[in-house]
Amino acid sequence: FNNVPLLGMVAKGDSIYVITENAGTPALRSYNGGQTWTSLFQVGGASTSTLYKVLESNGILYLSSSNGIYRSANWGGTWSAMKGNFPFTTGTFNDMLVKGDTLMVAYEGYGIWHTSLCQATASAPNLAPCAGSSIQLQSSGGLTYSWSGPNGYTSSIANPLIQNITTAASGTFSVTVNTPGGCSIQKSVTITVQPGAGSLTLSAN
Repeated sequence: FNNVPLLGMVAKGDSIYVITENAGTPALRSYNGGQTWTSLFQVGGASTSTLYKVLESNGILYLSSSNGIYRSANWGGTWSAMKGNFPFTTGTFNDMLVKGDTLMVAYEGYGIWHTSLCQATASAPNLAPCAGSSIQLQSSGGLTYSWSGPNGYTSSIANPLIQNITTAASGTFSVTVNTPGGCSIQKSVTITVQPGAGSLTLSAN
């Protein structure tokens, strides 16, 4: 690492992830036990953020930085901000850890904050759409999603859109959400499709 100060390192099997104080190469990753390394130039929210600590739980990486708290499900390939869980925009980072299914973060001036890693939601903006329109399903909190519903409907994305619906689409749509905390949570949404407006024939007398 050419005398670059290291901030932290996590490992799982042959995968190793290291964060450094080097602004040009803030992180390095190895998939073969450290025999070869790949430099990662953007870590967390921005390449200019100051990194504090990285940890691993259930194959998920968690990173604290000056831009906030981030999570990666592909060993640092991409990161998503854990928005809404932590209020930190300024202040001094103290520590971060995962205990069970809870992520805890300590920031000077804010105290100790925590959030569950086993949370999931499911919803639909319109529970009574008209035939011929669409159903927008929404879910959050997971790493993977598995929807099922009437007429053998399935989807593996978080927010699927079902277009040109008929009344046969009425029923319960269920989703299984696999969360970063290693939980499998089931949620459901009940949709009642309303018949479309009938046609109107006008005749001149």
